[in-house]
Amino acid sequence: MVTPPDDFDGFGGQNERDRDAERKRRRRAAARDVQIPACEDHDRRDACLADVERFLTTYFPHRYYQDFTPDRQAMIQGILDAIRLGLDQAIAAERGGGKTSIVVGVTLFCLFAGLVRFPVLLGKTTPDAKRLLQEIKEELEFNDRLAADFPEVCVPIRALEGSPSRGNAQTVGGQRTRLEWGNEKPEIVLPTLPDDYDCPAAGAILAARGMDASVRGLVKRGRRPDFALIDDPDSRESAWSEKQTADRGELVDNDIAGLGGPGQRFARVVLCTAINRQCLAYQYTDPDQHPDWNGKRYGFFRAWPDRRDLWDRYVKLLKDRDPRADRYGRAAHRFYLEHRDAMDAGAEVSNPDRYDRTVLADGEPAEVSAVQHAWNFIASKGMPAFLAEWQNDPPADEHENTAIGAHDVTRRCNGLEEFAAPDGFDLLTAMIDLGKQRLHWAAAASRDDAAAHVAAYGFELVDRRRGEGEEAGILAAADRIVRLLHDDAPFHNEVSGERVAPRLIGVDVGHWQDVGYELARRYPGLVVPVMGLPGRSFSVPKRTRDKRPGFQAWESRQGRGLWVLNQNTDYWRLRVHTGLGLEPGRPESLTLWGGHEDHLDDATDRYAEQLVADQFIPAGVRMPSQVYRRATTAVAQDHGLGGQFAQVARRNHYGDATSGALCLAGHLGVRPPGVGQSEQKKKAGRRRSLAEAMGQGRRNGRRQA
Repeated sequence: MVTPPDDFDGFGGQNERDRDAERKRRRRAAARDVQIPACEDHDRRDACLADVERFLTTYFPHRYYQDFTPDRQAMIQGILDAIRLGLDQAIAAERGGGKTSIVVGVTLFCLFAGLVRFPVLLGKTTPDAKRLLQEIKEELEFNDRLAADFPEVCVPIRALEGSPSRGNAQTVGGQRTRLEWGNEKPEIVLPTLPDDYDCPAAGAILAARGMDASVRGLVKRGRRPDFALIDDPDSRESAWSEKQTADRGELVDNDIAGLGGPGQRFARVVLCTAINRQCLAYQYTDPDQHPDWNGKRYGFFRAWPDRRDLWDRYVKLLKDRDPRADRYGRAAHRFYLEHRDAMDAGAEVSNPDRYDRTVLADGEPAEVSAVQHAWNFIASKGMPAFLAEWQNDPPADEHENTAIGAHDVTRRCNGLEEFAAPDGFDLLTAMIDLGKQRLHWAAAASRDDAAAHVAAYGFELVDRRRGEGEEAGILAAADRIVRLLHDDAPFHNEVSGERVAPRLIGVDVGHWQDVGYELARRYPGLVVPVMGLPGRSFSVPKRTRDKRPGFQAWESRQGRGLWVLNQNTDYWRLRVHTGLGLEPGRPESLTLWGGHEDHLDDATDRYAEQLVADQFIPAGVRMPSQVYRRATTAVAQDHGLGGQFAQVARRNHYGDATSGALCLAGHLGVRPPGVGQSEQKKKAGRRRSLAEAMGQGRRNGRRQA
């Protein structure tokens, strides 16, 4: 007799447990399977896919609520032509002209129309690129009108209900969608659909990268990108850095150009705004520099107003008003209304709808025309800023005779080896810039006529492995630098080989006062605490018991007899910059150790970048950056200049160290020719050096027995 199996129920079927498991499995599969509704309006969808402007205004009315200007139409058509033909296209438009909305809308149009399958969005930085991608994701997930006509893409995304992990098991018609919607990686993959769905966007990939990140080898699911849209490749920092601009140019020309792979049609489009005449936006839209990019520049004014004299009076009314009595510039507004016909005559703008219609307390709108809106910007930010950000025509002389680049620094490498002082440069001073993670230092040898040579520079990492506190670690690193510069005796005369010891070593006490004071107590007469003061707040006080005036610096007595040197940071930064612009060997010139410019290393490049991180901007010239806090009025009477210093790059530690080393030399008696000569004669034979004045155990950098 045959024994029935355990799960036999007597009726030739499965037992109840198996049937229950099968029911649950089918319920789970049904829950994972997304039901795609029919398109709400096929005629509307087809009409929009045949007309990009109709697509944008139909599905994104919150973005495109104004009429398309001819400039915008040309920008959009330029992008589509580049994609269809696999060309390069560079387009510069004014700041605030809607470039980001064009990026979002045109990218979605190209995906749904099947013009691209793997676009890459590139922003000036990685966070900027991620924000672009996030805007596209929000349209796909929350735009009801888009979901109504393109349900096969938007409905599976909405079915995730904010949980991207559901995409791993999601199905449509029993087939996995392979939808990727996570927030960790800056890329998404639209749902894959069964063959009976006619959807060109199904399975498309969209990635975002920053110009500050690597883009090489971008391959996903065996596919390579077919389109790169570069939105504003210049950051405020990179636009004013020669090296960063060159690096980003190489990224565009080499890495991004190679994304498409051999033999594959690949389009690149740059949407940008010019910041200055060295930035990538200006270069790629200049047909002389990059003729293959078919550069186009669009400005706000196609034709300027005829009566510029009236607009000058308008600007003067705005600037001379009392903000307490006329906060919103109503007197200037009334002047414009009275002379509007004459002031608008001859003006032609790219976007007549760009102005502020807010009604103010007097019942009048803030602005009544785009021309007035433009001149309000000019009154606030200046004409150079307007020419750059609104006209894409930055002035050619924004930095004339003042700004220097990293290349100007490396040109001053004179071939001497490290720690070698040129013959005749007998006074050696050094400066340490304290930091939380690393300390930067620079040592300069000076001549009597204020010519100087940077004999060495470097940094010391803060060692945190010993479990010491933050200040203790910084102090230990600073102590190692002092012992390297003085006790290890690395400096020598280039001709005689004779040892040259630093007369003074300064330590910046702006943020780490206790560290600097303790270091000065350890090395009395050698280490000097230095406090930097901006030019606008710097003045040399009269001599008192606790204050001693000096040359663009003065000493103040702190607790327990410790003297601190207060320096005019703007003056000494300017001395560094002007010295680099002078012919080597001349008074006040500045040279740098190391090989000539074709034999430079990364350390030299880093030093050069930080040396030009602060730029001197003459009075009346637009500040190059609004993202950095420090912008101080310079006191530079000896050079006949007035203006501001702006920090245009994040790291300026070597610049602070180098200018501090020159300041110490100045305080020891080094002067430019003709500066302070009468005072020097009066005090000849009786001036004491700072080291002697401090006089607690060291003379001329040597330890007393």
